[in-house]
Amino acid sequence: MRIETPQTRYHELSEMLSGVKLYERHPQNCIGDFYDFIRDERFCGRWSPEEISQLLADTGCIAHWDSLGFSDLRIEIGHDFNNQYELSVWTRFADCDERLLYLIVWLEYIEIERLSVHYPTFCVEHLRLQLPGKAFDQTPMPGQDYASSGLLRRVFGMIKLWATQTGAALITEIPQYFHTAYLFSPFFEYIDPEMAALFRAMTQDLLPAQPTKEDITRLSFEFENGRITRNGELYLWPTEMQGFALSHEVAAQIRLSDNRRDSGVFSRKD
Repeated sequence: MRIETPQTRYHELSEMLSGVKLYERHPQNCIGDFYDFIRDERFCGRWSPEEISQLLADTGCIAHWDSLGFSDLRIEIGHDFNNQYELSVWTRFADCDERLLYLIVWLEYIEIERLSVHYPTFCVEHLRLQLPGKAFDQTPMPGQDYASSGLLRRVFGMIKLWATQTGAALITEIPQYFHTAYLFSPFFEYIDPEMAALFRAMTQDLLPAQPTKEDITRLSFEFENGRITRNGELYLWPTEMQGFALSHEVAAQIRLSDNRRDSGVFSRKD
């Protein structure tokens, strides 16, 4: 049986990413106390279920769920030895428990190789916002079990608050699907310049100027089903990291200028 350790986790994920390396503890040239807090039964070692409940109320999330008939809510927090923290908001639905919100984050340092700098990072590994039992208003996207709750902007505001208060310089996430990368693109940009250029090229080549949700869903499925080519060769959806800078200084350092390199031509298989 293969035993997962922090070392294997970070090493293997680093190997999958371009231009980014991950560290599970302080590099010597980093300043700050990113990990210097008590790890108890609190989200990221800091926030209790009661504090999170208040924040969900302040942002209007609880009122939104209540208006849709979800009033029996329970907040659950957990963490593991891999420095991962989980936050779930549960509801009772059809005689079983279902999640309205599921968030997994982990705290790390990343090295951006082209800049030779390290940043404390608040990484969003998984985010699910859903409405159990509610009808889809469109074709479900890959990975969707239930319709989306429409709370992405409010929850992202909470994530920014938490990341800032932990001392992070960046929020990062690794999109599993094309539609995830596209929906997050108003907030995030690819850290690796080559991937940023590829993403711009694929959206320009494969989507209309003003895409609908159905256009985005269809393209996401085409990536999953092996229907996309680049320069005539099969192109599978890549594993790359997107980042959101939490200060103007960091944003200026990682901001990507217009990349005019030839990123190839994306098309659909006949």
